[in-house]
Amino acid sequence: AGLPSATRHLGVPTMGGIPPQAATVSLSSAAPRPLLCTDAAGLHPRTADLRAVGWAVAAPDGAVLATGTLRRGASVVAGELEAVIVGYRYAAESGTLVTDCLSVARAWATLRRHVATPRRYQKGPLAAGWARLAAAAAAKPTVQLEWMPSHLEAGDAAKQGIPAPWHAGNQAADAAAKQAAAAAAP
Repeated sequence: AGLPSATRHLGVPTMGGIPPQAATVSLSSAAPRPLLCTDAAGLHPRTADLRAVGWAVAAPDGAVLATGTLRRGASVVAGELEAVIVGYRYAAESGTLVTDCLSVARAWATLRRHVATPRRYQKGPLAAGWARLAAAAAAKPTVQLEWMPSHLEAGDAAKQGIPAPWHAGNQAADAAAKQAAAAAAP
């Protein structure tokens, strides 16, 4: 009741109630789902003053459950991380989140193996995000995070053994993240 809106929605305490790098957040009231895909997109990724990053959480049926943008200059990896953290809010117990960001998937695996956050995740611009990811994973320990390559055509994804629902959800999340980034671009 007395908690800031983002803290109530995400269930993960954040600085000032909103994620540290968030500029906008749009959350739906959707029920938890067994399979969700997350993605982020950046415009002008090499120019911090112009960089706009959007992220999204989507279901294989194309439903977009959450989108947001990060403050100007944030990295696309920060957007990928934010999408996974928010994805936990919508993931069913024993559900699966799918990301196309290998660095976030690897960090998640490392964070899950350790009781305390490893030192390399305690510093740098993503330290608060890694801590929030560890807290989200601890709150829903039966949720799994899977990785898939990004930007594949359906036929290529099938040839690589990627389940069709993963590909469909990734496409929906990618489109929504690009739309969010475009809306935040200068």
